[in-house]
Amino acid sequence: MAQQKEEQLLAYLRENPGWHKTNELALHLNVSVRTIRNYYKRLASHAYIVSSREGYKYQGPTGHPSLVASTDVSRERVYLFLNKLLHDTKPQNIYDLAATMFLSETIIKKIAAQAKEYAVRFNVHINLQGDFYHITGAEEDKRHMLSDMLYTESENRFVSQSVIKENFPSIDTDRIFAIVEQCADDNDVYLNTFDLSNIVLHIIIALERIKAGQDIHDNHNAYQSSLFARELLTQIERYSTITLPREDKVFLSLIIDGSVSRWEPTLVENTPKEFLTLIEVIVTYIKDTYKIDLAQNNFSNQFTIHIIRLVQRLQEGTVIHNPMVTSLKTSSPTIYECAVLIAHQISAFAGQSVPDAEIAYIAMHVGNAIAEQIADEKKLKVAILAPEYQDSLIPVANRITKTFPELVIQANVTDEEQIPTNVDMVIALNQKVTKVTIPHVTISLFFTNQDIKRIRRKMAEVVEIKGQHSFEKHIAHFFDSRLFYMTSTRQTREEIVTLAAKKLADNGVVGTDYREKLMQREQMSSTAFGKFAIPHSIRMEAQQTKAFVYINPTGVQWDKNNKVYLVVALAFRPDDSKAFRAFFDKFSEIMVEEQNIATLITSRSYNDFLNNIASMM
Repeated sequence: MAQQKEEQLLAYLRENPGWHKTNELALHLNVSVRTIRNYYKRLASHAYIVSSREGYKYQGPTGHPSLVASTDVSRERVYLFLNKLLHDTKPQNIYDLAATMFLSETIIKKIAAQAKEYAVRFNVHINLQGDFYHITGAEEDKRHMLSDMLYTESENRFVSQSVIKENFPSIDTDRIFAIVEQCADDNDVYLNTFDLSNIVLHIIIALERIKAGQDIHDNHNAYQSSLFARELLTQIERYSTITLPREDKVFLSLIIDGSVSRWEPTLVENTPKEFLTLIEVIVTYIKDTYKIDLAQNNFSNQFTIHIIRLVQRLQEGTVIHNPMVTSLKTSSPTIYECAVLIAHQISAFAGQSVPDAEIAYIAMHVGNAIAEQIADEKKLKVAILAPEYQDSLIPVANRITKTFPELVIQANVTDEEQIPTNVDMVIALNQKVTKVTIPHVTISLFFTNQDIKRIRRKMAEVVEIKGQHSFEKHIAHFFDSRLFYMTSTRQTREEIVTLAAKKLADNGVVGTDYREKLMQREQMSSTAFGKFAIPHSIRMEAQQTKAFVYINPTGVQWDKNNKVYLVVALAFRPDDSKAFRAFFDKFSEIMVEEQNIATLITSRSYNDFLNNIASMM
């Protein structure tokens, strides 16, 4: 276990250049500060790690890290062990494994212990009976584990065509990609890069497993797959000369239909009325609650088809796997939270809870639409000031817009008195600005590279000032010394939720039923985003808008996958929905950086906490 943690430490330092404090590394690995120092002592002799008063950093060659100690229980060895068990129908002898992996039996047992811990997450079980390792579990779950191993090795990013090719040399990967792409074109179906790779990966895993005699034998209800899925699987059968069993077709159809972002127009046109109503409810709910308009750019029509497939899966009890759940939550909390709100409406419609894997697919579908609108909202409004005699204003304005798409020109004026008061910034052509206090920058008439640098610097200043002013306003509004709690006592999630609800209720922020509302949201999907959690209710029904802050440097096991050190329980009044998103966006943006959490949990008081947050702006 220690050697695996050492490998994780080395990987983190390599992937995040620069100095890292001991408490940040301890937080990342869920170990003590003293343990980090012990890891360093063992690694320093051969792993290019250096230390100073600033912390630790990696100072060595790039490429895949390797801890050469023969006793290393690395992730690669764990996965190799699992692959040996998965790709052979017979139990594996411990001495044969030791010989083929060039390791001792003692190390094989350590690797097996790590493999067992990993496999159980997929309902797959590893047991040693005598001298033989047995692996048991549903074939569907084993395939989920296989795909997850590949995604994990790709650091939870999409698995590229070259990676799939490297891992499955016996299959013509390029041909499978070509078949999927052509069939998608023929059916007027859009697949982004992730969707395409995800579909191909699962098809190839299925072909490999079926050739090895590992069919899916679980009973499924008759899933009504799309025409695209049926035609694609027919072409795969024709190419591979393998007849896919019915259960395998159901499994692959779920993956295929769950991945499609844009469907053929005929499916959209034939959408049942009740689903059109559901989409209207979702669009209105998200707009009212989150100030995001999903009705733009014909998005809702295409999303309706995904919802139909999702509801069908829920009602039939079929499960779809999504290896991107963890990375989506930690990298895009705002988008994931919006997906949870959508899932809440779907759950009420279908009478079934929506699992995290499906919520992650919703996030992938709505992510681009949300990200575009958030980006539009963050654009800076600009006024261009130029003397009347400067007839070169229009071409310069056009070049500014082309160079800086994050700027929106609100007005072209010839006098400072004409500058609108609602703009964020003024760009003056060849003249000084003396009468207005709005941030401004002066450039030449020729829009040189130096001018571009001046504008970019001023934009950065404006963005920083806007963000700081906005968040400082939220800090003063949301945080309260009466709602600040620090402890090192080990507590459970339920105890913390109870404490948060009681503190908020005692101070007149929420009603006495707020604990149940917090737990209702937790049961939909954990509010832990890496090392911090933001519990809140689904609906904004508080009497006041406040946040309860809980810090525990020893950590709290919030769910089976996340240990958190900072909890910020939110309560919002109905008319503060815009403030909720502004706070959630900015706070989660700060907290996804583990060094920020490491700093906050060392706060000695409420004021120290506020000062630390302010310094992170």
